[in-house]
This record gives sequence, C-alpha cells and structure tokens, in this order.
Amino acid sequence: MPIALLNFPTDLLGEVFKLCNPFELYFLSKCSKRARSCVKLGGTKHWKIGCCCCSTVSIECEDNMIYDFLQTKEPNYYYDTAFLNNYIEIPEGIGELLAYLLDTFGIRTVKWLKNKGRDLHSFLQIPKILIDRNMEVEELWLDGFGNEDSIVNIMPVINQMNITREFECLVRPRSDFQNHFTRYPKRIEFRYSFWFTIDQLLDCTCAHIELFKSNLNNQDINMFLEKWKRAGTFPNLQYLSIDSKRIDKNSSILDMVLPIKNTENPSKAVTAIFRGNHRTHCISVDNGVKVVKEDGTEGWLKVELNSWRQFQFVVRNPDDVEQEFENEEWDDEEPDDIGSDDEN
Repeated sequence: MPIALLNFPTDLLGEVFKLCNPFELYFLSKCSKRARSCVKLGGTKHWKIGCCCCSTVSIECEDNMIYDFLQTKEPNYYYDTAFLNNYIEIPEGIGELLAYLLDTFGIRTVKWLKNKGRDLHSFLQIPKILIDRNMEVEELWLDGFGNEDSIVNIMPVINQMNITREFECLVRPRSDFQNHFTRYPKRIEFRYSFWFTIDQLLDCTCAHIELFKSNLNNQDINMFLEKWKRAGTFPNLQYLSIDSKRIDKNSSILDMVLPIKNTENPSKAVTAIFRGNHRTHCISVDNGVKVVKEDGTEGWLKVELNSWRQFQFVVRNPDDVEQEFENEEWDDEEPDDIGSDDEN
C-alpha cells in the first residue's frame, strides 16, 4: 500500500530523510517539485561536495561516507547503482549535475575541485556555477589542459573564487603570463611559478607556500627574510620552499654565504605539517640555521646549491614543534612527480 510520505508533519519528514543516503534523496527529488523542496529537511546542507570536472561529482555525508555520481553516455547504464561501492551512473553533464545537487541539497561547501582533462570550456562552467552561488571551495587542484594559453583564461575566473584551504596548480603557463592574487588560501603550490614575483610573496598570507621553477633570487629571498624578522609580519607562515635556478653562491642571504646549512652543530629536524583533503603535506628541515624574529619566534632556514637549488624555511610554533591544521583526510590519488623540464 502506497504511503503519502509528503503528508507527514515536517519534523517527522525530516527525521525520515535523515535516514536516507544521497542516492535515495536524489531519486526522490526527481519525483516532483514538492519532493525536491522537501529533501533539505534531512539536513543535507551540512554535507560537502567534491567535483572532478571530467567525470565525477562526490558527496561526503556527516558520517564520512562518500557517494559518487558518475557521468555515463551509455543508456543501458543510466541510473545503475552499486551501493557497496557507493556510486551511481547518471546521464547528466557534470556542470548540470553539480548545479542540481547544490540547489537540491542546499550544500554550501565544496571540499575539492580538480581538473584532469583537457577540455577548458567544460572546466570553466564549474567555477562559474560556484561563483554565482558564493560557494566556499576548500581545495582547488589544476592539472591537464592541452596548451599554455589555458591558464590565461582560467586565472581571471579563479581569482573570483573563495578558495580557503589549498590551491595546487600543476599547469605550465606561457612565458609572458602574469597574475596577481587579491586573497590567498592557507596553502599554495605552483609547479611553474616563474610568474610569482617578490611583491606577491611579500603580500602573501599563506601558512604553507611551495614555489617550483621560480625566478626569485638571493636578493628576493633576503628581502623576504628581512621583512619576516619584523614583529607582526607573516603571522600565518609556517613553511616556505622556493626552487629556483637563480639561487646561487654569488651573493649572501642574511650575511650568510651559500649554501646555508648547520654543519658545526647539527640540529634536529623542524617539521611543518599541513593536512589536506587529498593528502598530508609533511616537510622537515634538518640542520637548518636559526633566525629569530623580533618577537622571539624562531625560524629555521636551509639553502642547497646542488642540482636541486632550493631555499627552505620553517617557522617553529613556540607551543609545538609540529605545526598542524585540523582537517579530515580524504584519501585520493596523488599528483605525479615533478617533471624535469625547464620553464620557458
């Protein structure tokens, strides 16, 4: 005998919907406009969503269970479900599906957004959906795209997004690329950062910064450290790494001749930890040289001049040697290792 479910009192209906998973509520929302409007009664707005722009939208519930909506072009597979593996195959495009789930479930936070394909047009639909809804994006990961002009079209859109935790960009821009951020997440990593100037570094508010294939030199690093030593500057900073061929032994950093390493009195490693949605970033600097801020805060720096020309700087939290950010982990595949090709 059919049950007039939507005739239940609102509070009882909410309790029923709290027992439903995203797939069940998705099917229910397709029954009618009224059913769709009632779905939020189950507390779905507290869920988080993730999107891989080429194929998948994922919903993470409060019990940390993850449900994947996979795009398929095979009619025979439409709405096939595998509850054991927590996925369902749907015919909608990723942008269309993302907008539908956001509006239906009332979700306010994107846990991660990543691109692995080369379709720039399809990718750009996603940030625009999130910007229109003023969504928080905890983590953005850019990879793929077939040419160096892609990032030129992407960055103006990215600058409008509210990225709060991590922005990791593996895309190589053309040699004349320029960009300036107006706000920063807690962590950034750029595999091709030759466009990231010293002025941007001096304005950066991140806690964790990794710049590969940079154009910053000894003088730039010295300028950064002199500013850091002043009280009240870079209050969030816990780790900075700069990989640059322009780091050399021709000039000093804080009156120290390069390479810089504590060999006379080796010290324990100082570790910076950042717990991201996909993986934990744990970096240790051993045998570093101590630099003291005006307020007593200790920083430890190390500069290597071998084939890996790298400046590393870790700020020690006075209350704890290991700096950590509280965040649940969401296991996923890691990006490939850094390539050896040089920037233009």
